[in-house]
Amino acid sequence: MNPSIRLKSHFALLLIFISFTVNSGVACVEIPDIIDPPAQEPPDAGTANLPDAGDRDSGIPQPDAGDLGNDGGSIDAGTADTTRPTVLTTFPLNESTQVKLDTKIRVAFSEPMNRPTVSMSIQPPVKGINLTWDTQDSEATLTFTNLLKENTRYTLTIEGEDRAANALENPKSFFFTTGGPAPDMQPPTILATTPADSKIGVNRDTLIEVVFSEPMSKPETEAAFAVISPAGLNNSTMTWNPAATVLTVRLAAAPPYGSQVVWQVSTHARDAVGNMLEQTKQQGFRIVREGVATFDFDPATSGSVGAPSYYRPNFIYNLATLGDTAENESKRLFLGFLVSGLPEDLTLIRQATLRWWTSAQQGNPHENLGHLMLEHVNIGNELEASHFGDNPALIADYHALSLNSAIIVPPNTIGRPGTVDITSWFQSDWLLRNERNHRTQYRLRFSSQTDGDNISDILISDVETDPKLATLEILYEYP
Repeated sequence: MNPSIRLKSHFALLLIFISFTVNSGVACVEIPDIIDPPAQEPPDAGTANLPDAGDRDSGIPQPDAGDLGNDGGSIDAGTADTTRPTVLTTFPLNESTQVKLDTKIRVAFSEPMNRPTVSMSIQPPVKGINLTWDTQDSEATLTFTNLLKENTRYTLTIEGEDRAANALENPKSFFFTTGGPAPDMQPPTILATTPADSKIGVNRDTLIEVVFSEPMSKPETEAAFAVISPAGLNNSTMTWNPAATVLTVRLAAAPPYGSQVVWQVSTHARDAVGNMLEQTKQQGFRIVREGVATFDFDPATSGSVGAPSYYRPNFIYNLATLGDTAENESKRLFLGFLVSGLPEDLTLIRQATLRWWTSAQQGNPHENLGHLMLEHVNIGNELEASHFGDNPALIADYHALSLNSAIIVPPNTIGRPGTVDITSWFQSDWLLRNERNHRTQYRLRFSSQTDGDNISDILISDVETDPKLATLEILYEYP
């Protein structure tokens, strides 16, 4: 018999047999016995192989035991680049004068360009043009075989596209004027300044940069520069670029937070041949401001949890303990904060200070349980409630991996309140504030779970003695 025919006939008989036995109610198909998987120990604070924050240091965040944040959506393939490129700067700068005849023209773009699409034309025409690029395709250099003409105004026009075929944004034309043997009778001008006029949120250590249209007389121009306000900043350090066209001023002291800095260059400033600046140039900018915010602990993500009971009946702060109990229960203290009140436009977290209040102590936890350690964790939107230790999410929170190496908290820093600087930890949480719903969370625990002596060695926080379990103070800068 043909093997394929034999296979088909056997398959047909099998189908008939199964159909017959089901319809007749006779269970003729033998099903293997189901074998239960090996029983597993429940997560225990004393088990060595648990993913316990104290057993190993890991910079990889644990999967969030609270709100997983998984909406089931598909992976974003990215957003198409529709931003048009711009010219960031040119050298010589637009409107420069007394430019050397052998100058090289440099053009810096805001992003990599598609080289074949980029063209640069110069009027009046110049023979022997050579265009080169940097390795990132974001800066082009134009050189000429022949010298430029004396006392001539040249206009450079640039066209092109970026790698996503977005056309170059205006302005695309710039001009400069060369020098020559004819006497220079043209007064200098100020082409650009840094910080820009009326800019806000400027760093206190900022430099002031003034770009002139042509080489300047250094002594006279430096004498023409002055800081009008605030007082006490005029003993400044001044330096120049080799071409004597850019004056850089380092202020004598850091201006106060939020102060308005006003400076000027008077008409006493002169170019290299003695032409005076036609008008006094006065500009100003505002220094970054300083703010401070204090946040109370978030009850939903704060409180003590013990193992192996994993008991947490509610979110109410009445009593919080840290250490081990007479039942050899290992208590850990979680301190969470919701910081959505911070301004989104802040520019720097200068300091973050955690404070928590300890009302009393039983036994000697520091001697019997080792170091007290503060850890940086991420437990999601809540420290889940659990009455009988049957909530896996709370167990996962208890054993959440530390995001950084722990800070050892000396006994002499514990009190009412105890204080720890957590600036770097909070800075990283602020960068991830949208992913973490503006939450930042910490955990206190001793290096030993319990000493097993059925005697309490605990730190106690009591709402009657200390109504606030913890606070977080943030010192920040904003525009």
